[in-house]
Amino acid sequence: MGQTEITPEVLTHRLGQLETLVDEVSKLRPDVVEIRNRQDTQTWSAVQSPSSYSTKLRQTLTTMETNLDTSVATMVTMHEELTAYAKDMKDLDENVTARLQAIKTALDAA
Repeated sequence: MGQTEITPEVLTHRLGQLETLVDEVSKLRPDVVEIRNRQDTQTWSAVQSPSSYSTKLRQTLTTMETNLDTSVATMVTMHEELTAYAKDMKDLDENVTARLQAIKTALDAA
């Protein structure tokens, strides 16, 4: 089975892209909530057909709001996990480099 390799620079860039995506998705939520909150008899007639439509629209917008919240939460979790992974890989790289340097120093002294 092959290994997937990623450079720290690429990981940092992708984390930045994920942060931007979280910001963009988060900006959508207030608009969805505002539109949903306007779906009442002030916007629509109390007549059955528009009232039924506005109820369905409110339900759809509520579902959209929930989905946006879930997406943001998932992306935030991904960001946290990727950040922790990047730190672990950096620490591992530094530890391996230090061990190799110690071996080189010992070999040079021999």
